[in-house]
Amino acid sequence: MTTLRLAYIFQDEDAAFKFAYEGNLLYDGGECKNSPQCRGHYVLGKKNSTQSGLILRCPLCHNTTSIFYNSIFLRSKLPVSTTLHIIYCWAVQMNRELASHECEVSPDCITNYYQACRQACIHWLKVEGQPRIGGEGLTVQIDESVISKRKYNRGRVVKERWIFGGTCKETGERFCVSVPNRKAETLLPLIEDYVEPLSTIHSDCWKAYDKIDELDGCYIHQTVNHSEHFVDPITGAHTQGVERMWREVKRPCRRCEGIMTDDIDGYIAEYQWRYRCKVTMINAFEEAIYLISGCPYY
Repeated sequence: MTTLRLAYIFQDEDAAFKFAYEGNLLYDGGECKNSPQCRGHYVLGKKNSTQSGLILRCPLCHNTTSIFYNSIFLRSKLPVSTTLHIIYCWAVQMNRELASHECEVSPDCITNYYQACRQACIHWLKVEGQPRIGGEGLTVQIDESVISKRKYNRGRVVKERWIFGGTCKETGERFCVSVPNRKAETLLPLIEDYVEPLSTIHSDCWKAYDKIDELDGCYIHQTVNHSEHFVDPITGAHTQGVERMWREVKRPCRRCEGIMTDDIDGYIAEYQWRYRCKVTMINAFEEAIYLISGCPYY
């Protein structure tokens, strides 16, 4: 989409409304929800007192509902054009302060809409699921990391949250989940869930990984001692791929100067969406519209 087209959508409410409707961001009717006895279907009509000037009305029972029902515009007081502009800012990973200036709304408003976009990512991940990676002849690097630890004891004190993930060296496939802790009883079942049997697993020497060889997946387990080497000189085992993934997952933390621990699942889902859907600066807005159009906002 050209810059000129985007500017037109963000400045003209009629153009924004048309874009939102054509992008399936607005509720287009369906079966009447008034009662099980009414089997009518909503049809679009006019109502000047609504924000859009439109209303959905059942021709049988005359029940009405908003065209914004079940959409990101539900309960929003912002113009459709401004909401689309905020979605664009999130899609291109613009920080909160710059997006606030760009869209002429408060930073708190930006935060709320960014969270709504990540809610769509969570819904997408529930539908798509986490991939199983690796397999016979393939190498999977696994690692755990803490995502909310303060650096140099600066910033507010927040609860630590652990994340666990892995990357396949050959295919680039990866999984990432939040976990309550990094104990063996937490991590080992996840390895069986997300790593295909007969995979070669590379990890550091964290004690929770000591019993990987005993799992039913018949894994080949190789470790690297990070206190001595980045790459094991004998086996060649290393975890540089999964550590690179952690830098990418945590990048929003640096951009937003820290995140609430309750938001971590949203950031993980956003990362998975961006990586697996190959989201770039060029296609980010179109991909975001498609993502949000598939999310039920109640």
